[in-house]
Amino acid sequence: MDIFVFPSRYEGLGLVAVEAQVSGLKVVASSMVPSEAKINSNVDFIDLNEDVDKWVNAVIKENLRRDNRCMSEDYDIIQQALKLQNYYRGVFDEHKERNTEKHLVLGQSQ
Repeated sequence: MDIFVFPSRYEGLGLVAVEAQVSGLKVVASSMVPSEAKINSNVDFIDLNEDVDKWVNAVIKENLRRDNRCMSEDYDIIQQALKLQNYYRGVFDEHKERNTEKHLVLGQSQ
């Protein structure tokens, strides 16, 4: 879970909040961050005078939303690891094959 929490007291534009959104992060920012920093719907503004529980709940809510999304897509970490492993094996085998061909062309033996 990656969330950008931005409890700033004073902000001119809040460029880091814009950058976080562009990076695909959920942003939970103080109401002191100008509304112009909101470039998509992935931003919640919370007043700094609110109880800390409101900030915590905003982060937890996002975490639960993402967890549910992963469950609903039948996400399986083992399957994802196997896909990644197979990808790297393919890259390794391709590299090994190219080096073998290169040595054969140059008249070198393995």
